[in-house]
Amino acid sequence: PQENAKRYIPAKIKQHALSKTNNTCAFPGCTKEYKYLHHTWRFALTKTHDPDSLIPLCKAHEHLVHAGLIENEDLPPENWKIKLETDKNSEKWQKVDKWVAGYYTGKSKGNRVGP
Repeated sequence: PQENAKRYIPAKIKQHALSKTNNTCAFPGCTKEYKYLHHTWRFALTKTHDPDSLIPLCKAHEHLVHAGLIENEDLPPENWKIKLETDKNSEKWQKVDKWVAGYYTGKSKGNRVGP
């Protein structure tokens, strides 16, 4: 893992993450090309690029993750399932995802992400 990192993901780490899915979305059953490398341990909280917690996702599944609607996100993607509602008490939701979800829906108040 690269700790105290900037937003830029080094090429070797990115290549490792993408090699697991052949540049496609890692969500079970999805065959779309990836658009985002998602940090399952939120970058805003950890400032770390851990190649094993970077998951390639398409735009739709990235939005679902940040809406707090993925169950078992801390496990490999083959264990992921879509939840019916968000756990708004989780640290990820409180510190990062509610801001990102607001950004995606245009309801962001301009608050910064991070501790």
